[in-house]
Amino acid sequence: MSSWLMWDSVTPLVIPAAARVVMPYRNGLYAWPPAMVSYFRDAAKAFIDVNGTDPEGCAVLDVETGDATPGQVPGWLGRKPPGSGCVYCNRSTLPAVLDAGREHQFYIGIATLDGTIPDAAQLGLAASVTHAFTQAWGAAQLGFNADLSVIHDAGWLTRIGGTP
Repeated sequence: MSSWLMWDSVTPLVIPAAARVVMPYRNGLYAWPPAMVSYFRDAAKAFIDVNGTDPEGCAVLDVETGDATPGQVPGWLGRKPPGSGCVYCNRSTLPAVLDAGREHQFYIGIATLDGTIPDAAQLGLAASVTHAFTQAWGAAQLGFNADLSVIHDAGWLTRIGGTP
């Protein structure tokens, strides 16, 4: 299986126009306007819910500082089809996210921001959690305001309700 690269940014125009997969913010302070989503017409999309209010319209719940909280994880996952939810968090919130989602089967995306790509065993992930992607490079490493993630599972995007 090959890995894919996936981009997200609060400044979408820094993402290369030829990006294969993008994660537009659906809500919150940095929500992408429809014209910006359309700009990436050829890219697959996994919409991000930063405030925990749109599980039906988003593929990923963002649980980082200033966004959704671990306490919102069970309710958000409960409104998704079984096994299709994905929670994106950083290493510091990972234990709380895993605890909050313990009654659900879900995917996890890890913001590492240091260029490392840990595997599921290194992160201590349970069998009910699939390590779908890792954010391997953040804005500091890239030199501009974007995050670049590695997707480990090519079928993940379809299973979570992303758009191919």
